[in-house]
Amino acid sequence: MFEYALLYGEAPRKNLDAHLNVVKALSANDPAALNAEEKSYYDKIVSYRGGDVNFWDSEKMYGPEGSLAVIEGYAKDGAHLDDAFYGAPTQGMTDNNATLGKLQLEAFTRIMMGGSVDEFDQFVSQWNSLGGKAITDEVNAWQASQ
Repeated sequence: MFEYALLYGEAPRKNLDAHLNVVKALSANDPAALNAEEKSYYDKIVSYRGGDVNFWDSEKMYGPEGSLAVIEGYAKDGAHLDDAFYGAPTQGMTDNNATLGKLQLEAFTRIMMGGSVDEFDQFVSQWNSLGGKAITDEVNAWQASQ
């Protein structure tokens, strides 16, 4: 089963491509070219548009104005940057990722809930001092060795 796989990967553009295919099918009112997963998004969007509010999330993710439309814009404009690091976690990641992840989640949540965006600078300072700088240095050293 999928959840027990040692490794699992999907095409990097899987969701973006699904979005593009669903939008095309919606505009043509023809889902014939969609795979089973894409067809499920299509059907949910059609149901949502017909009044079933239970499927609002499919419209807001895979629909023409959904969140994946933003990613589509980034892809078209070359405004995204993939993480170049791959491989086993560095020692700093092993030691500090849990703390840094919690710090990030809390800071970003406060900002999104109405806090000042100036808090971001404080977050960066704390992130660096709690191990983020060490991780950055490790990853830069790794990159230089490639």
